[in-house]
Amino acid sequence: MQKARERCDLNIESIIYFYGREDCEDCRKQGYVLTDVRKDYPELRVYSFDYFLDVSAIGALKSIYKIDENLPALIINGKTYKGFKNKEDIESIMPELVKIKEKREAEEKALLEAEQKAKSDLSEELDQETEMHLNNNQKENISPVLEDGKKNYLIDIDGTVCDDVPNEEPERMVTATEYPGAREQINAWYDEGHIITFFTSRTSRDHREVTENWLKEHGFKYHALLMDKPRGGNYVWIDNHLVEGVLYKGDWGKIK
Repeated sequence: MQKARERCDLNIESIIYFYGREDCEDCRKQGYVLTDVRKDYPELRVYSFDYFLDVSAIGALKSIYKIDENLPALIINGKTYKGFKNKEDIESIMPELVKIKEKREAEEKALLEAEQKAKSDLSEELDQETEMHLNNNQKENISPVLEDGKKNYLIDIDGTVCDDVPNEEPERMVTATEYPGAREQINAWYDEGHIITFFTSRTSRDHREVTENWLKEHGFKYHALLMDKPRGGNYVWIDNHLVEGVLYKGDWGKIK
């Protein structure tokens, strides 16, 4: 693991955990603690071994690190720690974990702030574009409206323009199959001057980059990508502007 970290410049920390038989209460508690630690520190790798398992590789580890039946036992950064260790003990032994977590949280915060700014800038841009089409005498009295014949298209992604991929399987978003006719129709609306906004239940935190890349690779034209739509369907849209709903039934050729 140390060699992998050095060669690949990875933030990988590891714990080798030896546990005993079922009647080892401290071993059971140690397992729960390590699971909890992994939730806070996903960069951490935990490798668990049954002390009594008769395997040569395990025997070698026990010999090198002087592991005996005083269980549980942890090997951290090449050192052996015997007996139960709580979460605070492990964080004290591995201060680098805390540093990695702080760096990750700072990067996530910066990404979230950048996304929020991008949304704000896009919203301002759309507001300015819409305002250009208002009658000067109406600006102070009514909400902005598009010029006659121009539409705001809000278009779902999963199950509408491509395979229905749940958020729990993000690896499938990369290879999702585009539905026939979707790109051609949407790009035609775009070229006609309509506003195209994809509105999806994918999350802005976890799925924005893969979604934007997929749309770009498949040649979709659009103005905005709105994420975090409530999941579950049965949508009821209440608005003071005209709303037209279209239920996609598997054939883009029937949507005009």
